[in-house]
Amino acid sequence: MSIKNNEFISIMHGMATNPLGGMKLPESGDDKLGIVARAFNKMADSVRVLARGLEEKTAEQERSTREIKTLARHNNLILQANSEGIDGVGSGEKTTFIFRCRSGHDRLAGP
Repeated sequence: MSIKNNEFISIMHGMATNPLGGMKLPESGDDKLGIVARAFNKMADSVRVLARGLEEKTAEQERSTREIKTLARHNNLILQANSEGIDGVGSGEKTTFIFRCRSGHDRLAGP
C-alpha cells in the first residue's frame, strides 16, 4: 500500500469520527484515487451541511422544551394557588392576586 493510500485511509477514518472536522481528501489526478477523492469530498460536504442543520434544529428544540417546561411550572403554580383560594386577575403584563385568608379578610398583592 502506498503512502497516498495510507493518507486516504487516515482522512476517511478522521471524517468518520469527526464529520464536522473539515477534512478533505486531496483531489489530484484523474486516476481512481482522484475520482474517489472528489466523490468522497462531495459526500463529506453534504454530511457537514446536514449535520449543521441537525445541530441547529436540536438547539431550537431544546430552547422550545425549556420554554414549555417553564410555562408548565407557571401553570402548575397557578392551579395550585387557585386550589388554595388564591385568584389572579390580570391585565396585559400585570397580574393582581387575591389571597383568601382564614380570617375571612381578603388581601391584595400585585404591582
